[in-house]
Amino acid sequence: MKSIKLNALSYMGIRVLNIIFPILTGTYVARILDRTDYG
Repeated sequence: MKSIKLNALSYMGIRVLNIIFPILTGTYVARILDRTDYG
């Protein structure tokens, strides 16, 4: 039972990071790069 709880918690953590990480990196890249740097 402990293994199932650990797996569920790990899965939820990965799901949250998969949502938050692109938002943070996208805003960082958009702030660092100007419109002229996009191509």
